[in-house]
Amino acid sequence: MPEEELDPNFLLNELTEEHKFKKYTAVIKSISVKSLNPIYLELSNTLVGYANAFDGIISPNDTDVYDKIEKLNNLGNHYQVGQVVQVWIKDIKKETTDIRENISAEVSFYDPNLFKKEQKKSQIAIVDEEEEKGSFRVGQLLVCRVSKILKKGIRVQYARDSFGYVDITELFDEFYAYPLKKAEERLNTFVLGRIIAFSVSEDENEKGNEIFISLRQSILNNDNWKVIAAEGTTLQFKKKLGKQEEYGDLRSRIYKLGLTSIKPNMIFVGYVSQTNDKGCFIKLSFNVTARASHKELSDVHLLNPSATFFENRLVIGKDMLVLFLIVL
Repeated sequence: MPEEELDPNFLLNELTEEHKFKKYTAVIKSISVKSLNPIYLELSNTLVGYANAFDGIISPNDTDVYDKIEKLNNLGNHYQVGQVVQVWIKDIKKETTDIRENISAEVSFYDPNLFKKEQKKSQIAIVDEEEEKGSFRVGQLLVCRVSKILKKGIRVQYARDSFGYVDITELFDEFYAYPLKKAEERLNTFVLGRIIAFSVSEDENEKGNEIFISLRQSILNNDNWKVIAAEGTTLQFKKKLGKQEEYGDLRSRIYKLGLTSIKPNMIFVGYVSQTNDKGCFIKLSFNVTARASHKELSDVHLLNPSATFFENRLVIGKDMLVLFLIVL
C-alpha cells in the first residue's frame, strides 16, 4: 500500500451510513458452523462485524450448488481464525443497553451491489432482509439450514427470520423405518432444498405464508424437475421416473399427475401419521393422506390397533376403497 494511503481500519473508530457498501480489511476472530452468524470479525480495535450464513458468505453464482453447501458445513476448511480478509459492510446494527450503545456491522464477503445482480441470474434464491417472500416461486432452489425436528417433518431456515417446512415424505428419496431419527443427523447443517408448494392463502390471488420444501435428490435434480413440473409432459414423466412407482413410491406421481392418478390396487409406501380406535392415517406424499381401518392393518388380530407403535412408522399397502385427504 503506498505511504499516502491509509488502511481504513485505522480510521474506523465508529460506524456511520457513509461506511455502508464499502470494502474494508478485517481479521477473523471466531468461526462457529452451528451459528446463524458463523463468522465474527474485527474491523478495528473497537468495532466488530459478523457475516450471515445465507447472504454474507456464499455467492449466488451457482456453478456448483453443492460446493456452497460444503463450504457452509465446513467453514474451518476455508477460513481460519486470525486470517485477514476483505469484506463489505452491508448494514450497521445498534443495540442500546443500560450501560452503553453497542455498534456492530453486518458484513459480506461479496460486494452487496454485485451480489444482487448475480442473484437475479441465479437459479438459487439466497435471501436477504430486503427480499420479499412473494417473489419466490415453485421450483426455486434454496440454501437451507435444518433448525428443528418436528413430529411429522422438519423445520428449515432459509433466511435470517424465514422458515419452511419439509414433510416426513420429502426428507429422503429412500424410505427409512425411522426417517425423523435419520434426519437428526442433519440438524444444524446446511442442505439444498426446492420449493414445491405454498400454503393456501385466504386470498386466492396471494400465496400463503408457509413454504413447503423438498430435500429429495430426485426432486433436486434439475432434469427430473423439468418433467415433474407443470411444463413436463406425462409421457416424459413416465419414461424418466416411472420406475419409482414399481415399489410403491407414488410421491412424484401424485405431485405431477394429481390425486386422480391414484387407482385401486396400486401398491403404495407411506408413513403412518396418526392412529385412533378406528384405524390410522398414512401419508403417501406431503399433501395426500390415506385412511386405513384397523382391520386392514394386519392379517393377525391386533389387541390395540391404535397403539403409538404405528405412528411415523413406514408401511406398505395396497389402495382399496380408501379416503384421501388433501392436507394443504
